[in-house]
Amino acid sequence: MKRIIAVFLIVVLFCSFVPEVRTYSEINEDKLVEYLKNLTPEKVREKANEDMKELYGLDNYYPASTKYGPFKVALIQEQINEGFNNRKNL
Repeated sequence: MKRIIAVFLIVVLFCSFVPEVRTYSEINEDKLVEYLKNLTPEKVREKANEDMKELYGLDNYYPASTKYGPFKVALIQEQINEGFNNRKNL
């Protein structure tokens, strides 16, 4: 029992000496505005398809159109506009 307590205290002491490093990325407002101005629904769909291919091996997961109709560009554009208008909250 004494050995367990001693090991625990050594671990606690060791952990208190190891510094905790936190890193944060600062948003560059100019780059963010430029990125959002150049962002289009088609670029979003292409990036989403690339991610689905890379992560899950699924080709063309989000097609430009299906039997139910075309890709909902207006919904994606609305999200892009919302991100542009609320970029201070990012």
